[in-house]
Amino acid sequence: QITEDREDPIHPNRKGEKMTTKTKTYDPDEELEALYAAISRRPAFSYDPGADPVYQSYARRYAQDGLLAMRDTMGQAAALTGGYGSSYSQSAGQQRYDEYLRSLGEVLPELYGMAYQQYADQGEALRRDYDLAFDRREAEYRRGLDRENRDYARRQDSYKTVSYTHLRAHE
Repeated sequence: QITEDREDPIHPNRKGEKMTTKTKTYDPDEELEALYAAISRRPAFSYDPGADPVYQSYARRYAQDGLLAMRDTMGQAAALTGGYGSSYSQSAGQQRYDEYLRSLGEVLPELYGMAYQQYADQGEALRRDYDLAFDRREAEYRRGLDRENRDYARRQDSYKTVSYTHLRAHE
């Protein structure tokens, strides 16, 4: 970690007070380990409609629409009997409500597919992040190796120059 003291740019009238910021140095191996852990410890896919806010929204809407359809159907049936409710109107209204709830069940495969796609996309994003981190680490390694090779070549050139000068001096 690097600690840097500098003047506070937000409160310049605090003369003499130092602002301390801490920045973490980049460690490619640490990043790779964290990404690998996130990938390998990722739980298997599961879908719980009760925990899915999209499903909950559909459920509320279908229940509301079903209730309205039930009331409408019961009202229409009651109108046929002179405005009095009957077991027929209750039965017809309940059937209409049940139809709406069954149609909610037909939405489940689509919601399951959307949830699975989101899970798969997140997994793919983790793998891409891992690949990018790996490539960054490899590039840093190659840059370091190139730097060492250049330094070695410079030392070799210096050694040759010194050796040649030394030999020339003793001729």
